[in-house]
Amino acid sequence: MNDLVSIAIHSGKKEYFPLIENLLKSFLICNEYPNIELILIESAKNMDIRDWFLKIDFDDYFINFNGEKSSIKKNENTTIKKETLFLDFEEDVPWYVCYMKSLESAVKTSTGNYFSFLAEDNQFIIKGDTIGESIKLLKALGDQSTMINLTGMQVYKYAKENNSHGVVKIADGVKYFPVSNVKWDPTYLCSKKIYDKLGDFIFGDKTDPHKTINNFIKMSKDLNLSRIYKAIPAAVWFHNENRDRYIDLITKKTHEDPSYVLFNVDDLTNVSNMMGYWPSRPLGTDDWFNRVRS
Repeated sequence: MNDLVSIAIHSGKKEYFPLIENLLKSFLICNEYPNIELILIESAKNMDIRDWFLKIDFDDYFINFNGEKSSIKKNENTTIKKETLFLDFEEDVPWYVCYMKSLESAVKTSTGNYFSFLAEDNQFIIKGDTIGESIKLLKALGDQSTMINLTGMQVYKYAKENNSHGVVKIADGVKYFPVSNVKWDPTYLCSKKIYDKLGDFIFGDKTDPHKTINNFIKMSKDLNLSRIYKAIPAAVWFHNENRDRYIDLITKKTHEDPSYVLFNVDDLTNVSNMMGYWPSRPLGTDDWFNRVRS
């Protein structure tokens, strides 16, 4: 039986809707894991974004924000359960509190055995059962104590001390890198039971905006949790300095082709064969720079 995997996708700024379009379309193109729950979150009272989320039917061809249908549809061997989560906050609530309260609500709303929380600045880039491989890794290494990156990072981050990792290893036929430093991040894919262990959310304020993150990192260390990098991640995380350029490009190209996605997608088997020798780090965002569809 395939465990249900919940992926929450958060929207907080209306002007970022092209990135949300791109993220969702890329997921439909790439995903071959059969049992998915997608939770679409809007937390900034953008009613047109909420209306769009309500109209999306993952059993039909994907509909863009402007109402135009694309030729993109989920893999016929997959099931996607859609949930919408609309949260209203007072104007004086800082964005980082809105973000973390959205995460808390998504964890409570989700019905999957496994969970990850993504913002709009990601794109899925590998067509294949990358999520299934991640679940295999979690189970092989102990899913009550292991978290795995769902997205690849910007390459410079792999060289930072707090992201340092060992040499490539294999578990249940899947390549991964063990990570030295215990850390927590909402984008990591993990068992929902890990959130039970982490405990209640403690929200930050202006004097300590990262209180939630810091508390969960401390709890991760206290619980002896570990994290790993899958050698071939399912998605990549954009560089912040490219965001505006990517939004403009997606907007322009989607007007020409409703099925446009930013990065060319590759096949899991093809990438695995190409990376047979394997480099000293996981694939990252920079490895896809030359694959932008301009």
